[in-house]
Amino acid sequence: MTKSKLLLAATAVLIMVGIARADPPGPVKACTSDTQKGAGLNLAQALAAGGVIRFACPAGTVIRVTGRYVLTVSTLIEGGDLVTLDGHGSFGPMLTSSKTINVILRRLTVRGFALKLRPTGGLGRMIFGSILNAGGDAELDRVNIETSDFPIDVTGNATVRDSVFVGNRGGATLIVGGVAFIENSRFTGNSHALSMGAGSVRKCVFNNQTGSAVSVRLATGPVEIRHSTFSGIRGGPALTLSQRAGRGGPQTIKVRANVFQDNDGGASAGAIAFSDVVQEARDRGSSASVINALSALPPAAFVLGYNRFSGNHGGRGGAIAADLAHTLGMVSTGDLFTGNIAGGDGGAVAVSGGVLQISHALFKSNRAGGRGAALSVGADGSASISNTLVVKNEGPTGAVVGNAITLTNVTIADNLAVGLLLSTPAARVGNILLAHNRPADCAGLPAGAFRGGGLQSDGSCAGIPVGDAFLDLFYVPAANSPALSAGDPSLCRGALVGGVDLPFQARQNPTSCALGAFERPPLNKFSAKTEQQPVHADPKDEFSDCDPYRPPPTLETPTQPRTTPTTSTDTTITPCAPETSSQGTAETAPIDSVLAALKAEEASPIERVRVFITRGNIADDYYIDRINPGRFRMLVNPRQGGPERIIVDKMQWARSGVSAPWLRTPVQESPGSFPSMSDLFRNGLSGTVDKAAPDGSHSIEGVIQWTNGTLCAGKVLLRIDGAGLPLLLRFEGLCGSTPLRFREAFSYKGPVTIAAPE
Repeated sequence: MTKSKLLLAATAVLIMVGIARADPPGPVKACTSDTQKGAGLNLAQALAAGGVIRFACPAGTVIRVTGRYVLTVSTLIEGGDLVTLDGHGSFGPMLTSSKTINVILRRLTVRGFALKLRPTGGLGRMIFGSILNAGGDAELDRVNIETSDFPIDVTGNATVRDSVFVGNRGGATLIVGGVAFIENSRFTGNSHALSMGAGSVRKCVFNNQTGSAVSVRLATGPVEIRHSTFSGIRGGPALTLSQRAGRGGPQTIKVRANVFQDNDGGASAGAIAFSDVVQEARDRGSSASVINALSALPPAAFVLGYNRFSGNHGGRGGAIAADLAHTLGMVSTGDLFTGNIAGGDGGAVAVSGGVLQISHALFKSNRAGGRGAALSVGADGSASISNTLVVKNEGPTGAVVGNAITLTNVTIADNLAVGLLLSTPAARVGNILLAHNRPADCAGLPAGAFRGGGLQSDGSCAGIPVGDAFLDLFYVPAANSPALSAGDPSLCRGALVGGVDLPFQARQNPTSCALGAFERPPLNKFSAKTEQQPVHADPKDEFSDCDPYRPPPTLETPTQPRTTPTTSTDTTITPCAPETSSQGTAETAPIDSVLAALKAEEASPIERVRVFITRGNIADDYYIDRINPGRFRMLVNPRQGGPERIIVDKMQWARSGVSAPWLRTPVQESPGSFPSMSDLFRNGLSGTVDKAAPDGSHSIEGVIQWTNGTLCAGKVLLRIDGAGLPLLLRFEGLCGSTPLRFREAFSYKGPVTIAAPE
């Protein structure tokens, strides 16, 4: 449990202890107004006593509240989903408490309160809270707060669960000065939803706000905004984040796994913008002492991950205006930017004044009226971009534009803008893949910008080769693409790329790696519905684990396998050691052809080879990893009703049936472990006959044997095409006394599924 959660839990316990000592004399029975006479205990009397306040009123009761009440002891108001407290436009605060008093509102609706603002002067905070102005801690549990001005102001810590805030006016609906824990709550049609300085927002919905949804001003502790949705925000960005932290020191603000859709920030960004309290103070004409005090505040750091930004509009930065001048910078991992629009620079993101690091990102179909259809970096900013896809963006000056930009293993393709527009010697570009950008792949690139590998389609980028990358609909290079082996491996394994590609597949070949975002075709097929579903963003994808491009949850290093496999056909490729050069007994000429064919296939691998193997009347599915021979995944057909087993490298997962749990154990080391395909042929093939065909292909037939705990032997046929690549592998024989036959088809246009056993 985090420190903030422990603090909030302890606060709740203390609140209940205080409440238990002072209850009013029975439930509220006056169900018309707070001061109603003659019907029993009224709300005014109950609030004067404090403690646990309940209601003996029928469902749908509306109690008119005319007074303002100062709580003298910690108080719980339990509405039981029966009662609405209605201010009918009267001035609040309805409830006020000191810093030693704690307040809980539960299963209650409160509405219709107005507020006269009272400034405190200096650097102090304004006094808000037409419904509740809490000097201490507060909790809202299943509460509806409606049609009020600045309704909730909590100076201490606040916990809000399963609550709804609708149609509130004037400014922030909920202000929290201490640590906030906001969960499973909805903010709809308010002027501004939430202002906070520390804590978390989780699983909340913010829609149709007329101002910014959430603002983090001078963070006093860590902040996390997670698994929430922001849509239809108008008149300001969905999130406003302060560049600086509070007096307590630098803080980190995390924004993770949220959806930002159809927000319009006006002159600012649509989804996220950064504020500078010093400049705001200057604009207000504040004194020099105030400006100096604010200037001395420490910076904040920003971490974004696996968010989706779709259809947002802004004046600068369709999704994000990253003004990072007084910050520790921003890191973005796995964020998706699709269909965002900026009237000025940065169709998706505009950067200035600091350092932005982006990886595993998608920029698709964004549009800018100024510089940077996808990304614009100002003269005083810098950015590093890696393992990222920039496609189909549109603008007048370029898809990616700026000065101090570093791009490593980025694919920029099919943009209706110059693909890459860099203008200073500070730019660095490596392992870049540029294809079919219009009017050109590059413009204005300074000499020496390209370091490491690269490929372009039109010759506009001085210093890198020209050629066709053979990209598919998902911008993955086809198996025969020169982009798959033209990268600089030192860049692929460097700090920016981290030895993985866009969907976290390993880049560990010591001699070569791929250009652009993909090291090879991902093992999971992508949905063809790319216009309706953002490319590579399906939560069912193996690499997503509920967040796009998230590494497997137990991935400690880029080379470790998943520890929680499923019965689907996904897997994580692990690197393997180079093959040994042991000599076998097969004839020299045919075995050389076989080994050459396998080596050629490994240099241009397909996603996966699916093999049906028949043992008696039972068909088993084998998925052989031809990219890394010796590492394979086996899935026994679930229709068999028997045990299932998956082997990756030296670990095994097994279960006795579909509903049984998976058990993870090390694979037993023994001479019977499955060999690589090359070792199998090198050491076990004999009696070969090589038959050539008129089209340049040839077939090699022979006898092969190996042991995998049981001796297996039989006839084998390998067909090799005119280019030296294998086309078909067929075997028929025995493993012990059990008949075994299989057929493996190779295709360089994609994986082939053999519909039935041979």
